[in-house]
Amino acid sequence: IAFARNSKGNTEVRVGTAADGTLTQTITGLTAGETYTASVWMNVPNGRRGTISVETGENTYSNYAEAPVGLYALSHTDRLGMPYQRVKVIFVAEAETAVLKLTAAAGTQGDVAFDDVRVVKSKAVDTKGHDYYEDFEDVDQAWGIFESYYTGSQLKFDNSHLSQRNSRTPAVTDDVIKGEYSLKLCAYTGDGGKSVIRTLPHRVRLEPNSEYTLNFQFMPYGCDKPVTLSVKSDVLGSAAFTTQLTGEDREAELKEYTFITGEADDYYLEFVQPGAAANKGYVLDDLSIDFVSTRVPST
Repeated sequence: IAFARNSKGNTEVRVGTAADGTLTQTITGLTAGETYTASVWMNVPNGRRGTISVETGENTYSNYAEAPVGLYALSHTDRLGMPYQRVKVIFVAEAETAVLKLTAAAGTQGDVAFDDVRVVKSKAVDTKGHDYYEDFEDVDQAWGIFESYYTGSQLKFDNSHLSQRNSRTPAVTDDVIKGEYSLKLCAYTGDGGKSVIRTLPHRVRLEPNSEYTLNFQFMPYGCDKPVTLSVKSDVLGSAAFTTQLTGEDREAELKEYTFITGEADDYYLEFVQPGAAANKGYVLDDLSIDFVSTRVPST
């Protein structure tokens, strides 16, 4: 285990390939019964696993990543163009202190790097009875279950954000579907011709050979080209489901789909919008995913 500077000049801690490595830190100043989110940026090569865990009272909360997902695409950050992903865990404190651990499993594929550990107070998780639910109302950072990554030619995205309702004059914020926040995505040719958002396996874990339902509110906002929704696996290099999203401008519509995953365990949702004029995009809200059943693979 050693400290090192990455290509952007930031100091990070790296766990080499010889054996498992664990870093431990006591978190102080917590309030028992309150909900918190702990997160860390990881660079994890294929074949190794990086884990963040929090021990509080008799409970342990943990999450992990075990493969890269591409290069980070949000500019105005020091992660742009780098293979880092922010892995987080939500926990309920049982005392004023807790123990946070960062662990890298042994492997020969390269170092596991950790950087920028962060603990913030958050709201209790309410999935509304779904296996996964995102309404963008209580996001600790970025876009909830979604992030922007790219593979191949470099892309960057500067025009997507959580649109916020103006409580005094709601009519001036017609890019919010429901509640106070929605996710608004815009792309134009200056950003490489498209916008791409996706879930990550450590945010939404989809089981192999399983059927799921997917529901969400979708609203075109000046975008006159279809948005492509896919359920993909990087391991298999293919999509289990793909469809084109269209609708009436500035009219929210409930989209409902069913999809079935294949043999891989790294499936993710991906939304791709083709290039458009500035401020032309679409809005998402109230997205839910529910497991239906395990499906026996066909022979």
